[in-house]
Amino acid sequence: MEKQFNIGLETDRNNEYLISFVYDDCSIVIEANQENDIIKKSFYNKFTFEEIQKKCGYFILFSSIKDIFEELKLRLEKEKISIQETETNMKIIIPLPVHNFKEIIFDLNQKSLNENEKIFNLTQLILNQNKEINELKNENIKLKDEINKLRDEDINLKNEINIIKEKINLLYKVKEEKKKIDNLNSKIINENEEYYNINLKKWINPSENIRAELLYRLSENGDSISTFHKLCDKKGPTLTIFHLDDNNKFGIYTPLSWDSSLNNRKDDLETFIFHLNKEQKFNKSNISGSIYCKDNYGPYTYYLGCNSSCKSMRQIYIHLDNMKSFYENCTNFLSCNNGEILNLKEVEVFKIIIE
Repeated sequence: MEKQFNIGLETDRNNEYLISFVYDDCSIVIEANQENDIIKKSFYNKFTFEEIQKKCGYFILFSSIKDIFEELKLRLEKEKISIQETETNMKIIIPLPVHNFKEIIFDLNQKSLNENEKIFNLTQLILNQNKEINELKNENIKLKDEINKLRDEDINLKNEINIIKEKINLLYKVKEEKKKIDNLNSKIINENEEYYNINLKKWINPSENIRAELLYRLSENGDSISTFHKLCDKKGPTLTIFHLDDNNKFGIYTPLSWDSSLNNRKDDLETFIFHLNKEQKFNKSNISGSIYCKDNYGPYTYYLGCNSSCKSMRQIYIHLDNMKSFYENCTNFLSCNNGEILNLKEVEVFKIIIE
């Protein structure tokens, strides 16, 4: 089943384009149409799963064209896109998040329009212009009536300007307030909010404003693993915080989306684990096993989280020796046995929004 995503862009010459991304099970079709030209220009190309992987090693990490499409959509929504255009070709350059893969470039070739299409486009343009002229005439008549009304009214323009200035100042204040660090609505760390403000935000992205929205809380939503997936799948970057009965507080941050339908793992180098009591962050040392997406798993990274050995979201599996192979300096994360299942007091999962 095809899925479409459109985004409006501008070239350096201020010619507007509409870039349309459509995917099916085996390919992504990208088409760019220039909206405001006398003779309409169209760029078109179709990329298979293998071609996209070959163009940029980053997409080797994805197991389906759908996952690549979702990642492209996410990058399109969040990152600045650059366009390089010639008379017959256009390149869309999209930055990617991983250090080793800086960008992916899609080359689009111009569609050739036959004479009938050109005549049709020109005819449509003329008809549209005539329609716009008639609309402008009607608007002109309305504007004259408005001007006459305004002349008859006693309007204090200075007061109006002052009101507008006050509104602008208020908007600036709201914007500045929004830039301030938001407190995390967490029952696990509400008594130690500095954990979030000082450490977690810095670890996730120190240069950007970050907001967090609660998706799942064990004490409120129940201990069913299926409920976790219902509330947290396909939400983008997430922060998961575990609270053990012994008061240890730790968790997982990942920029990847949980997805129980994948039935496989996702790999990257940006996922990390952390221990709040020790105020420590542990970065990935191995690209494999960032998160594991399966319907009988909760939030899980090799080898920490809710896997198939756990009966519900109230339990967590930890294998300290294996964790050392995937996370740097992860030697004294917890005091427990390898492969031990521990009971949880609380679990919270937050959607992370980087603005």
